[in-house]
Amino acid sequence: MNDDAALLHRYAAEGSQEAFAELVLRHLSLVYHAALRQTGGDPHRAEDVAQRVFTDLARKASALSHHPLLVAWLHTATRHAAAELRRTELRLHAREQAAFAMNDTELAPEPDADWERLRPLIDDALQTLGERDRAAVLLRFFENRSYAEVAATLAVSEDAARVRVNRALEKLRATLARRGLVSTASALGIALAQPALAATPAGLAASITTSSLAAAYATAVGTAVGFATATFMSTVKIAAAIAGALAVLSVGVSLYQHPPATAKIVAATAPALSASDLAALLRPARLAPADAAAALGAYLALPPLAADATQAGFLERAARLRTLLTILPADHFAQLLSATTTRPGDPEARLRSISFTAWSELDAPAAAGWALALVPSGSIDAKARVSYLQTSLTIWAADDFDASYAWAGSIEDPALARDLAVQLLAVIIPVEPSRALALARARGDEFFTGASEALCNAWSKKDPAAAVRTFAVDLYSRRGLQFSSRDAIARWMKTDASTALDWIISLREEHGDIYQDLIPSIFQRLAGNDPTTARPLLDLLVSRPDLPGQRNTLAATVRDWSMRDPQAALSWLKNRPADEARTEMVSWTIELLSFRLSPDFFTALELLPEGQSRNNWIGDYANNLARTDPDSALAWLAAHAAPDVAAAFAPKVKNTIIARLAGIDPTAAARQLTAEMASRAPNSTPADHLFAVQNVGTRLSRQDPEALMHWAESIPDPDLRLTAYQSLAQDLDIETVGINIPTAITHARRADLLATIADAKTRENALGMLLGNWLECDYPSARDWIERHDALSPDAAAKILTAKDPARYKIDPVSRELPFGF
Repeated sequence: MNDDAALLHRYAAEGSQEAFAELVLRHLSLVYHAALRQTGGDPHRAEDVAQRVFTDLARKASALSHHPLLVAWLHTATRHAAAELRRTELRLHAREQAAFAMNDTELAPEPDADWERLRPLIDDALQTLGERDRAAVLLRFFENRSYAEVAATLAVSEDAARVRVNRALEKLRATLARRGLVSTASALGIALAQPALAATPAGLAASITTSSLAAAYATAVGTAVGFATATFMSTVKIAAAIAGALAVLSVGVSLYQHPPATAKIVAATAPALSASDLAALLRPARLAPADAAAALGAYLALPPLAADATQAGFLERAARLRTLLTILPADHFAQLLSATTTRPGDPEARLRSISFTAWSELDAPAAAGWALALVPSGSIDAKARVSYLQTSLTIWAADDFDASYAWAGSIEDPALARDLAVQLLAVIIPVEPSRALALARARGDEFFTGASEALCNAWSKKDPAAAVRTFAVDLYSRRGLQFSSRDAIARWMKTDASTALDWIISLREEHGDIYQDLIPSIFQRLAGNDPTTARPLLDLLVSRPDLPGQRNTLAATVRDWSMRDPQAALSWLKNRPADEARTEMVSWTIELLSFRLSPDFFTALELLPEGQSRNNWIGDYANNLARTDPDSALAWLAAHAAPDVAAAFAPKVKNTIIARLAGIDPTAAARQLTAEMASRAPNSTPADHLFAVQNVGTRLSRQDPEALMHWAESIPDPDLRLTAYQSLAQDLDIETVGINIPTAITHARRADLLATIADAKTRENALGMLLGNWLECDYPSARDWIERHDALSPDAAAKILTAKDPARYKIDPVSRELPFGF
């Protein structure tokens, strides 16, 4: 029996709270950070998920005490708990809207780029590993265990544990590569270590231990206690916090402390209590007025957080604030918030959001009244005031919709009253659609039209078919709202694709081409965002050959599916008949895989027939490789292509390598490109050099425009020469990666250089582009230059001036903007 099993057995057999606390401390980081990934980075919801997981562990302790790998069970249970949290009904819907409005997200460190790319995929990928492999990775990287500790848990030697971790990493790397995240096993190990190095919220282990044990006892004592479990899970945390409030806040007064409602107290007293008595017992204790004033004064005496406060500093202050909020009486929140409204900076704004949300949970009407009376200032602008109102009203509506809706309607500002009414109707429409629609229509057609986007979005999360039939046609016909209707239709498509597709087809038959791109756009969005929907959607499309644009929709959907799950997409393609339609779908998909340099490119290549098409894609892959790994691109081409194919594509690959060099050393790139063009290699055409000429010209024009002019004169092909000259004609505000753009290279200086071109036709073409851009941003100066120089023929000068004349388009000469509605 390993250590985890022994601890769980002690708790199950003896009720040892010390043993359970040790389990929580040992595995909390793993569970919390897995929950954080599953909840989109929301720390509060992650805490709730972690609470549920350890509560389940306490309840199932007896059965799980024989589980060989508890860490694997915890990871799976975390995923299930997060999924359950997302399915909560109206109250959760209201809380989510409130959190969104207030942006109550704690200050986070600058995200690690590798971990940010990995986070959305890692938990699903971990589930593809076997239980022992998954446990090895979780222990080593997510709990930061040594190989000796991993070996002890898995009951193997340390060398065997090391081999198993490395083998599991390689499997994980291969799985992620198939989903578009290419890395090495060692780099993956470094990225996986990020969550283990991140901090778990202070006090969370103690809070979860107490709450989990209490909830487990509460479940065991019968129905009456079970009735109050949801309340108990949160209030025990509050009771536990009260015990430490004196130390945390450093308040030199005697606080009234409610005896913590521990699991043993509940277990001993619950059988004699009614559900209402138990709820009263568990209600959070609030400080007496004098003690509350002292505690509040101690917190407000702390210096305000600086705008650049560190994460550690913010989390420490937030922990103190949360402790205060659990014991502060409702009538002291206004003083807390009013005293901090003058504190500038994002950290203080987030602390205010935490305080205001807590007040809204305690007394939403009072919080809403305070927010309405706010006078926007430097620290709280009008937008923040509206967010406060949205938060308090959304929480209020979850408890008493009628009162909150009537209060919002009594606001004197009509625009604010309207916006808040829309927010509240969006809260109830998922569960009371008829009532919400009736209230919206009662406010008149203008209100109903304006509210339709928000109502459709909220309703479609619960009943997408009804939301779409009610709102989508109107939304789709209104400029700028097509995406809202597409989102709702996509949700319907996920639940009943065939019916939704028939409905869209009926729209096209009734309303015409306005819905021409609706089907492909929705199919592509679903396949790209939720790969699990792709296969049934494609099968449905295949069964509808009469659908207009069916083949293009198929190809685009498979391509977008391959962005998320290329192996599944290619497996589906492999099972399709090897006909022209499949070749078209493969071509769309392989283009994406080639651009991404995906290892699945070669699998897709095998699905294409032998011939020029396959050769072209090999050349395309080599060209894309040259953009990221120029040293190996030509060698790769020679190794994977027939000699004649490699020779045909080599000039294009060489030019791509030169184009990449231009971003580092444009002068050296210009020399190489000149030599390449002079060599006149077999199979080389001017078109092969176009990309390199554009890149070298762009970089030289910003670094050394005189050198660009000399280099352009040496280019033998007239079209490529003009392309190089036109590099000087590009707008000055275009930024180039890695290049410092001298601000002194003005339009006039560029025009003077281009005016020296000997060939009249080339000179007028190059100057035409530059002067056209110059006239749009500074018409008087550009016109003055044209009139003072004879670089253009009279006809060419008149043509450019006429085309860019502000009076022709009624352009405001100061703002350079077209009139509204033009």
